[in-house]
Amino acid sequence: MKYVLEILGGLLVLVSGLSFVALRKRRRWLAGLGLLVGVTLVLVLSGITPDLTAARVTMELKLRVVTGLLSFLMLVATLEAVRRTQMHERYALLWVATGLVILFFALYPTTILAWLQRITGMQYVTAIIIVIFAFLLLVSFHFSIMLSRSRDDAARLARRLALLEQRLLELEGAPRPPAAPPPPDPL
Repeated sequence: MKYVLEILGGLLVLVSGLSFVALRKRRRWLAGLGLLVGVTLVLVLSGITPDLTAARVTMELKLRVVTGLLSFLMLVATLEAVRRTQMHERYALLWVATGLVILFFALYPTTILAWLQRITGMQYVTAIIIVIFAFLLLVSFHFSIMLSRSRDDAARLARRLALLEQRLLELEGAPRPPAAPPPPDPL
């Protein structure tokens, strides 16, 4: 039951954060309230309370909180850039997917990272660095593909422009057909 409530809290955070970006000013207070309730629900169910003593605050917990906040900010910034038409949707999909995966890892670190830790024997921070490295490799690969496509498109457009310029020069250099005779005077 606790995990279901954690997932619902995470979804509430995500939906209200997206609503905060998408809604107009008159309804933002409602999305902000939902965001506050969702964050509180996730924090309480994760074992984080306002009475944090130095003994309970571990480096892993600090890393989870910072990672979760950064991924949430990345999601909000990406969606805001798409809304303001500063980023195309196909590029935004990569960043939204990345933000969701990182947010999932921050909220539920005992899933894939624990499996990775058991197999390789790595510490939590090392596993996070491996996941970040894998993400950077995927982003580099994605941008390499997009750069290759852009170069191919530029070369194709340059060839087409050269053909059109050649055709225009041929049409301008060719003798023009004689003009039609003027209509007769109706006098």
